[in-house]
Amino acid sequence: MDLNLPMHLADGYKSKSQIARVTTEAWVLQNVSCPNCDLPLNEYPANQKSKDVFCNLCDSEFQIKSSKKRFSEKITGAEYNTTLNSVRNGNHPSLMLLFYDENSMRVVDFEIIHYSFLKENCIIPRKPLSPSAKRRGWQGCLISICDVPKIARIFIVKDGSINNTEKAIEKWKASNTATRYSIESRGWLSDVLSIIDKQSSTFDLDDLYAYENHFIKLHPSNNNIQAKIRQQLQIIRDMGMLEFIERGKYRKIGVLLNG
Repeated sequence: MDLNLPMHLADGYKSKSQIARVTTEAWVLQNVSCPNCDLPLNEYPANQKSKDVFCNLCDSEFQIKSSKKRFSEKITGAEYNTTLNSVRNGNHPSLMLLFYDENSMRVVDFEIIHYSFLKENCIIPRKPLSPSAKRRGWQGCLISICDVPKIARIFIVKDGSINNTEKAIEKWKASNTATRYSIESRGWLSDVLSIIDKQSSTFDLDDLYAYENHFIKLHPSNNNIQAKIRQQLQIIRDMGMLEFIERGKYRKIGVLLNG
């Protein structure tokens, strides 16, 4: 993997934003394989909304976002209702976040966020454009990634160093297992996993019950929060990421321990 952006492709471009788009998208196509099946990625036509590259074999889809600054916990998204509906329907592409150094034009961080853990409450509406704007009434959004669980945040490059590819693929495959569940179930799974991320390698059921009010705010229509937490722990165990030690006591294993 070459961390240098292909600047020769920027010849003829003057706009910095155009140069960044052309070189970062080309870098992905030249250096990144599909995390699901390890085959080269293909580029969508330029007019494809919210999707940039895809895998011919498994149909995985990705949206590339690049920045000369480190990404914050809220990322600029596309049109609000379109993005919200794609998340509700489970067909929003996974996100590829590429942070590059503007001086050296080298990739510093490259992260893939699995689409299964992008929830409805991750999509935050922005203020619609004013009546005097060219696209008056158009409403964008922000995508909050602060509560996305660690197993769904897969760093291929971190701080200018290339990460272990096998571990990255292992995390991707673990995230893939969430696709067998409904959109609503994935939301609960994501919420519980994000709290487990805050726990030590061994934790008690009461450690999660301590977040009951947090879960009530996220799922106000659920009247049996503790039972739902236990259900999610069983699912996470079946996914191969938790081990039951004894009644009410759990141990992280696999990608959950090493994530």
